[in-house]
Amino acid sequence: MGKLSKSDSQRLQSLLRTSILGIESYNRLIRDVKAESIVRRFRSYGSDYAEFASEISNVMESHGVTPTKSSGTVGMMAGMSYKMLGIDHSDTLRMLEAAYKGEMRSVEKATKLYAESDNEEVKHLIAKNLAASKRRMEELMKLILSYEAENE
Repeated sequence: MGKLSKSDSQRLQSLLRTSILGIESYNRLIRDVKAESIVRRFRSYGSDYAEFASEISNVMESHGVTPTKSSGTVGMMAGMSYKMLGIDHSDTLRMLEAAYKGEMRSVEKATKLYAESDNEEVKHLIAKNLAASKRRMEELMKLILSYEAENE
């Protein structure tokens, strides 16, 4: 298989970082949330990101690019930001909102990367990530609305 352009390698690395950040974020939320149904959903979302990160890494390696499997500075900042929110462990609604905002950032990042790429294989991976993030956003919004209705 041929080499990826430097810019497409960077796009895939950015997408990989985003996926790893998704795994880390859902792991943080899983650790804190008390509602078992939400824990199961967050585990599923984290698994989605893990599978996607593996797929991205495999594509990069097949093109002779060594993936960096870290969320980097962005992940460190996200972790600190989460701690600063000071979400009460019993506040499931705020945790759902935090997950929704994370998915929204993932969609924004993937949309930008998709627009910048002209490589069909890279665009396919990005589109797959976008579709999954949008699906999670829809599911999270339904849960948020349900929790809001319950607490009115």
